[in-house]
This record gives sequence, structure tokens and C-alpha cells, in this order.
Amino acid sequence: MTSASSAAVSEARADIPPYHLTERKQESKALEDIATVPAERPFYQVADQRGFCEGVADCVSAICRQLFFCCCCCNSSAPPLTESREKAPFPILGDRKYHFALEDMPWRKGKESSSLYLLIHGLNGKPHHWSSYQNYLEKVDPKATVLVPHVPLKGNCPLEESAEPFLELVADYIARNPKKPVKICSFSNGSRISAYIETHLNPQHVRETSFSFVSIAGIYGGTSLINRLQDIHLLGMTSLHPKLAEEIVSGSPHSQALVAALNERQRLWQREGVQIKHLFFATRNDELLYPLETSFPTLHGVEKESYRPQSGFTHETLIEGVKEEVFKWL
Repeated sequence: MTSASSAAVSEARADIPPYHLTERKQESKALEDIATVPAERPFYQVADQRGFCEGVADCVSAICRQLFFCCCCCNSSAPPLTESREKAPFPILGDRKYHFALEDMPWRKGKESSSLYLLIHGLNGKPHHWSSYQNYLEKVDPKATVLVPHVPLKGNCPLEESAEPFLELVADYIARNPKKPVKICSFSNGSRISAYIETHLNPQHVRETSFSFVSIAGIYGGTSLINRLQDIHLLGMTSLHPKLAEEIVSGSPHSQALVAALNERQRLWQREGVQIKHLFFATRNDELLYPLETSFPTLHGVEKESYRPQSGFTHETLIEGVKEEVFKWL
């Protein structure tokens, strides 16, 4: 990266990592709006009004969808990846940190870009999990830049290590395309990377950029699964990085600070006049991420309609289950 490019990227980043700040001021009721979720709760509470039979039916549907998903993954006749998908950015290790080769990005090579779609997979995931999304977006918006990068170490590392390359990538795009929309779709652990990006961009240098954030089964508040594995002394038998496990345990200080930083950032966006919107999905039949509310961080200015609980989908099948809603919203 040249010195000029580095300067441009630095300007689009916030100088201080706000999510590291652990002490936050309590949400002010005076800033709440009637149409928004109350800000004193860190996570939006969703009442489950399903009856017993409906709950059982959803559980069966989720299992069937998961079996079908597994069969499709094992099917060798699956459609081949497109050339652009084969060239999904891969993180490179240099100077003890990962980064993407920004000089190889389409906007660096003079290719016109109407907007940036960034699709971020989850822990131990792969870019092809977003195949149907990429195919659709490239079809309806051929001038858009659609990127489905590989996450460093497949996300099995501390958040900062996996998220920094994405922050640099987005900052570089904004620096070279200041008025073009940025739309980020993230899944599971990828939603923490998306939150890292949002809380580290410098609002003073992205005022002309509009942002859209879609989170599917985001792990903002951690998961009780880690707590249970700790209780029965089985966490050490998993392949989870110790720092990652510490970050995503339910109610961890790290997750609380991340959600607080997101909330603080919403007010900053509002003051700076930055156009931004959010959409959150979670499923009641998630076998890995629970309770459901952990995917629904209460954010200032985010309307209740932006939190969309689902039923009848497992963790992995939720991506395909909500894609039509995502496409309409984007």
C-alpha cells in the first residue's frame, strides 16, 4: 500500500477503537423515540407466542431443512463457482497482521462501482455460503462491487485480528468512492466483524456515504452454549481459540462493550448526518446461538420492525431462509 493510499484509509478510520471503552454512560430516556426500541435494555426482548404444537412443528421443519442443507453440501453436482467468486479476497499475513491486497480490488483497477456489497461469513464458514446472494446481487446490480472475502483464520481468533482487514477494505473503498453506498451482510460471528467496522469508521470522513447493515444470527451478546460447555468442562476439547471463547461467552465484558459502542455510534451517526440503517434476523430454533435475543442488540434510533425473529430454521439454514426479505430491504 502506498503512503498516499495509507493516508486515505487512515482518514476513513476512527483513530480510537471505541469498542475497547468499557465504561459507558447510561442511555438517556430523553433521546428515545416512540417508534424505537427502549434503550435501557441491551437486547430487544422477543415474546414467543407460539403454542406447543406450533413449536414442535417448527422444530421438525428446522431439522428437515438442516438435513436438506447437509445433503446439498455433499452434492457434487452443485453449480460451479463463478469467476468472481473464485477470486474472493483472501487475507494475507504480513507484519504480524492480516490484510487484503487492496491493490487488487476492482475499484483500484479503474472498474466503475455503483456500490459495495460486502458479505461476511461466520465462524469456520466459507464464501460460498453466500452464493445465492452474490448471484442475485450481481444480476440485479451489475455495476456494483460484490465481495465475499475469506475471514482470517476462518474467524477462529480474537475479533480485532479477523476484523481489521475488513475495516481497511471498507475504508479504502469509501476513500475512493465517497458517495457510493456501502451495504454489509453478515452471518453469525461475521456480524461482530460488521460491528467492528461500524464502530471504527471515522464519521467525519464518511458523511457522504450511506450504510446498510444486515445481520443474520449475529452473535453480539455471546451464546449460552459456551457457558454450558464451560460448566461441563468440555470447552477445552473444542477447537475454539481461547480469546474468541472469552469474547463470545454469554454476557462477556467484551460483548457488552461492543453493544455499548454500537449504541454510542448510532448517536454519532445521527449528529454527523450519516445515512445508516440496520436489519437483524435470528431464529428460535438456533442450536448454536441462544437465547435468540443475543442477536438483537438494542440500538438508538433502530425501529422495532428492524428486528425480525424467525422460526423453523437452524443456525446454518437461516441465511437462505431470509434472503428474499434481505433482497427486498436492500
